[in-house]
Amino acid sequence: MNKSYFCGAWTEDRDEVFSKLTDFDIIFRGWNWDKLSKTSSNFDISNGTISLDDQLKDYNKYFAVINKHQINNTPISSLNLRVFEAPSCGALLINDYREGLENYFDLEKEICVYNCIEDLIETLERLKKEPKVFDKIRENGYRRVLNEHTYAHRLTEVHRLFNEM
Repeated sequence: MNKSYFCGAWTEDRDEVFSKLTDFDIIFRGWNWDKLSKTSSNFDISNGTISLDDQLKDYNKYFAVINKHQINNTPISSLNLRVFEAPSCGALLINDYREGLENYFDLEKEICVYNCIEDLIETLERLKKEPKVFDKIRENGYRRVLNEHTYAHRLTEVHRLFNEM
C-alpha cells in the first residue's frame, strides 16, 4: 500500500503543510482534522483518540509515516516518539528537520527529512512514482532504531546524562 500516514492533532502550522498535499493519499488520525482548510478525496480522516496498539498497527500498515512536530516545541528537546516508533515498525519516516536529528540518523539514508513544503512534496512525488527506491532507506532506519534507539538505549543515555550532572 502506497499511502502515507500522519497521527497527531490538527494545528494551524500543520494545516499550512497538509492543506498543500491534496494530490497525495494520506491517512490522518487524531483530533480536529475536520478543521483542515483544504481537503481532498485522497485524504482519509479519522478524528479522535487512537490507541497505541492501533497506532503501531497503522505504522506497520502504511509505507510512509509523515512527522510534523508542533511549532511551539524547541528543536532537539522535542523529538517526539514517532521519530523512533515509525522506523521501529519498518515504516519509512518522512520527518520535518529538527536540529540535532543527524545525531540519531543518517539523514536521507535512514530516514527522509524535509525542510519546507517543497521538499516534502518532492519526496512524496518520488514515493508515489518509485516506492521501491525508498525500501533501502526504510530498511536502514529499521536497523538503526533496533541497534541504537530502543527504549533500553534511551534509558541508558538518560542514566548516563544524569550521572554527569
